[in-house]
Amino acid sequence: MLRLAERGERHTDVETDAVAVRYAHLVPERPPFLRTTAVQFCLSCALLILALLTDDAPLRQLLLTIYHWDLRRDAGRILAVPRDAH
Repeated sequence: MLRLAERGERHTDVETDAVAVRYAHLVPERPPFLRTTAVQFCLSCALLILALLTDDAPLRQLLLTIYHWDLRRDAGRILAVPRDAH
């Protein structure tokens, strides 16, 4: 699905495409203060330092945060594909 979205194409199966769009709408948008690259970079560095200095919990937090950022990016790609209103 993401490969198609990267090329600007939607899935050929209408139901699959509709599920992907509904899922993409469930991913929350980033708050305005986190939309800048500098803030994202600083937060990533802070989480990495915490992961290096403490036990597994901060490392898990770091991985979940990175994963969550990827979900937002992927959801944005899916929603950016033009769709006809049927």
